Amino acid sequence: IIPIYNSEKTIDLLISKIIEVFKSISDNYEIILVDDCSKDNSWNKLKTLHKQNKQIKIIHLIQNFGQHNATLCGLKHSKGDYAITLDDDLQHPPEEIPKLIKKINDNSWVVYGKFISKKHSKFQNFLSNRFLKLNHKILKIPKDIKLTSFVIYNREAIENITTIKSSYIYLPAFVANSVPMDKITN
Repeated sequence: IIPIYNSEKTIDLLISKIIEVFKSISDNYEIILVDDCSKDNSWNKLKTLHKQNKQIKIIHLIQNFGQHNATLCGLKHSKGDYAITLDDDLQHPPEEIPKLIKKINDNSWVVYGKFISKKHSKFQNFLSNRFLKLNHKILKIPKDIKLTSFVIYNREAIENITTIKSSYIYLPAFVANSVPMDKITN
């Protein structure tokens, strides 16, 4: 599941990398692309990708609702035993997907991917780290769990997360409130 926002320049490469990764994993997969009302040509690119490959599902939101809403929309439309979420800007290497799959098979419900290094400024990384510390404190998530948007969820976690009713969508909070803490890992 990939929330898309103004991604016309990265989406083709990202999708080709994901397809390449799944050639060695399984033919039974779907790629769900949720366009969060992009202002560029992303939606037309998604329609083309869908025509070329029926394993690619596309959803177009009528306005920009934000990354977490778009991701939740994708989770609600997912059909598989597992769902993997990643960003549209190639910050999460699709080549790391097999590591998430291996880890989720070790009796976890949710596995957050780890960043080797973020491609942001030192100031953005500082703010991000402060925000993560605040998340851990408020959500009571163990400090060793690094929250990212590169995540794999099992079906039970997906079912629990997608039943939460809230006007404010923040996926780490949904996970913290619907998945046993000992079933969340990196």
